[in-house]
Amino acid sequence: MLGISVATRNICMDLERDGVRVPFLKDINFLARPGEMTAIMGPSGCGKTTFLNILSNRQSGTVTGDILYDGNDGLLAHVNDFSAYVMQEDFFLQRLTVRETVVFAARLRLGHLSYDDQVARADGVLDALGLQVCKDVLIGGSEVKGISGGQRKRVSIAVALLDEPRVLFLDEPTSGLDAALAFDVIQTLRKIAEDKGRTIVCTIHQPRNEVYAMFDRLLLLRTGKCIYHGPCEGALEFFAKIGHPCPDDYNPADFFLDLLTEAGNVTDNQRTGEKQATETKNLEKQDLNTQRIQVSADEADSFAQSFDNYLDNSLTISEIEKIRRRATGRPGASSPSVLLPIPESQASSPLTSIQGENASATVSVGGKVVDPSAVSKEAVDHQVVEMSTGLAAGSLSTRPSWSFARELRNVYILSLRGIRESSRRPQFVYINFVQVFLIGTVVATVWFNIKKPVVPSDVCDVTVTRNAIGGMMQIVANTAFSSFDAAIQQINRRPLINREASGGLYSRPAAMVANWISDGCFHYWASFIYAIVVYWMMNLRHSAKAYLIWLLVTMTIKMSFWGSSTSVGALSPNIGAGMGLIPLTNVLLFLVSGYQISDDSIPKGLVWLKAISPIRYAWQTISRTQLDPNDTNYLERCMGFTTPRSWWADWLIMVAILVVARLLGIVAVATLHRNQGVQA
Repeated sequence: MLGISVATRNICMDLERDGVRVPFLKDINFLARPGEMTAIMGPSGCGKTTFLNILSNRQSGTVTGDILYDGNDGLLAHVNDFSAYVMQEDFFLQRLTVRETVVFAARLRLGHLSYDDQVARADGVLDALGLQVCKDVLIGGSEVKGISGGQRKRVSIAVALLDEPRVLFLDEPTSGLDAALAFDVIQTLRKIAEDKGRTIVCTIHQPRNEVYAMFDRLLLLRTGKCIYHGPCEGALEFFAKIGHPCPDDYNPADFFLDLLTEAGNVTDNQRTGEKQATETKNLEKQDLNTQRIQVSADEADSFAQSFDNYLDNSLTISEIEKIRRRATGRPGASSPSVLLPIPESQASSPLTSIQGENASATVSVGGKVVDPSAVSKEAVDHQVVEMSTGLAAGSLSTRPSWSFARELRNVYILSLRGIRESSRRPQFVYINFVQVFLIGTVVATVWFNIKKPVVPSDVCDVTVTRNAIGGMMQIVANTAFSSFDAAIQQINRRPLINREASGGLYSRPAAMVANWISDGCFHYWASFIYAIVVYWMMNLRHSAKAYLIWLLVTMTIKMSFWGSSTSVGALSPNIGAGMGLIPLTNVLLFLVSGYQISDDSIPKGLVWLKAISPIRYAWQTISRTQLDPNDTNYLERCMGFTTPRSWWADWLIMVAILVVARLLGIVAVATLHRNQGVQA
């Protein structure tokens, strides 16, 4: 499946600063072709990643201009269906192996294939990217040792290539890599472009000579303006013609960045080093690459206009009009309707650029501007037909459409992935067990074989009753508050979820549900064991019904608070906010539960909270089934507590709170903080 052309026309973007709109990108025109690698270069902050995000429909803000895929300006909303985006930072589950990571991604992305075909596709991609040698090594990260940085980047590319996207976007694929690893990654991309015919567009900051030589086309940006766009070999000719020839043996990428970074931004250390270097003999022959080409800010700003003049001076007005008429089919048009290459078989020259408000077109061969009349009318007309028809979004798509069955399948696969990753955290399991054991032992020791009031009885033994209720309330509170770290886990997972969801791997709600399932396998069992141990050590009622209600209520309160904690995590913008909200929420729900203070004494502004406190319904249900099983209203008469007439009514309310809390979490994860971990 071949790649497709990517073109833009007069892309502009404004940023809002202190309530004022400030232009950021200005009239950027761009062309990337199948089977080629296009580099977007420029100084830091020039708009490279922003422009890449605009091309891939990931950038928020006010954007104007046209973005065309295969000559069709209506495909931007569907760009995820036929493209893939590899971000600068690599996020993976650290305790999965390389092969497991890619196979799980294949199962999520290639649901229309059989399991055997999914695994075969994953193994094929691993083999193509040279990852078979480390396929059984953990990905690793800050918590555990794993593969190298270059291998991690290739894993990111492998995941992106699973469904054979027509266009591959990469943001700084060599960032953080040494020279050898950077060359290895770009060489891999070069092979993909040549062998598979993919369209590859990537931002890159300052590549070495060997890396730069592997790119076909170049877009140079400075302060949001296009300085040059066209074949890589034509960039040196352009700067030479405007009075800035590149010295021999000088890395072109370094040369471009030195020119585009004005002298005012050079540090004192750089100036000192350059001064010393200029005093060294034979500098031009021996240490030329240590020099820095410096220009003034005004001169750097003039490069964009120089590029416009360079293009405009290469054609007469009549020739420009001729090109425009052929492209648009009408006289007087200001610019061609799309930017696409003229077929190589009929003319060996692409449209180099269309730049500025009054767009001009030129044709280049080998980086040299030539007379467009040499291009046959048939070639242009053939291209115009392609541009006007374009491919429909459906025919470009490499991914299946959404369906409820696919969502359920993704929940299942994500649950398996989460369980496998968590099972390789033995310290996590041990700590959880030790915590449950210690807390259970302390609580059971304090309330060991607790005395219970004799019911029914006309005598109200307040001390005995309060002691018994206090023990049961403590167990409910411990079970509820042990869900604190659910919010932290949700916040920590957000970057990975956002990245994979934005790439079309699955939906955010599916990830949320799957995390509940996988977490439950490692958290709910601990609460279950805790409830069993303390029940018999406290010598509570020896009744099958009371025992089963006890287990049901304690597990429901655990699931309810785990769900509400993940919802708070989904609502919180960062860990600090989550750690502040969770204790506040839990304390409020505990205080209005009716145990610490009577219902009549709760401030009017907080009365509504008691209706949504799972703790309230949990301890009331347990207390009634344990201390007043015969419905004698003992607790109400003796302690002033209002208890339910039927335990299952309170339990159903707890279930309703559980469902609502988790639905809120799904809505929050689907709508809030979607850009964390996604945009640079």
